[in-house]
Amino acid sequence: MSHPRPDEFSFRRYLAAKRTVDDRALHRPTLTRLTDAVADRETLRVLDVAAGLGTGLQRLLDWDCLPDRLDYTLVDIDSATLDAARDRLLAWAAEQGYTMSTGDEERETFELTRDAESVTVRFVSTDALTYAAATDDRFDLLVGQAFLDLVDLDKGLPSLLELVADGGLAYFPITFDGVTHLSPVFDPATDHSVLDAYHATMDDADRPGGSTTGREVLDMVAHGETTTLVAAGGSDWVVHPPYSADEAYFLHHLVDTIAGAVAGDLSEERRRAWADARHDAVAAAELTFLAHNVDVLARVRR
Repeated sequence: MSHPRPDEFSFRRYLAAKRTVDDRALHRPTLTRLTDAVADRETLRVLDVAAGLGTGLQRLLDWDCLPDRLDYTLVDIDSATLDAARDRLLAWAAEQGYTMSTGDEERETFELTRDAESVTVRFVSTDALTYAAATDDRFDLLVGQAFLDLVDLDKGLPSLLELVADGGLAYFPITFDGVTHLSPVFDPATDHSVLDAYHATMDDADRPGGSTTGREVLDMVAHGETTTLVAAGGSDWVVHPPYSADEAYFLHHLVDTIAGAVAGDLSEERRRAWADARHDAVAAAELTFLAHNVDVLARVRR
């Protein structure tokens, strides 16, 4: 099957395309510990930061991970992405047999009901750390998927944990941790140069976050004054032929992201040759991709 290189790239399509990749990657024992820990809650207040298209909420409901009564807030800095999340969640909910009602004309809040389930969904368009600094609300569960490697961890993690009520949980799945691998080999020296430069961009002093955030979060939670490590495990992205769903696009997008990140670190000719070879491998259904991630679940005590 041919997977031609896209004429243009869309971050929202990438977010949608990685749903199946994330589904496979999530560390199920950690997710099971989360499900067990909240099972006896009558109502659960959840905050999902950098929530993107709302696939985290869809997944948790699809997989029956949360109690029947939820108050679920999605925060994302991009208002257009949140608009898309509303549309996708409402369409998905209709397919799943939920009854829907909107709480306001702007659709910043809506209710989903089905049998014993009652889910209040709220949308807030702002930066997660700005939200943390501005709100007095506290939540029983904080979810931050594929997010902590984009923030200053020393400042950002404590701010986010302040959002968790005493005895509540913080769940950080799919946190990148320092390994990216693509095969077949294009050219060993070029491959190493590209990926080393790519990881180095994550550690640049002018960029919040880092390339080994997964292990750093694990250490900070395990030894934190207010946190107890409940569960953790690897959640590696692995994509290989034949590609499922829209995963060829996911790979094209990642190749383009990596190539764009290392512009200036390699000669333009060498960088383009690497990117062209990788896109061609996706198009030929030959590229295999791996990225190492870590899932962390913590209990927060005051």
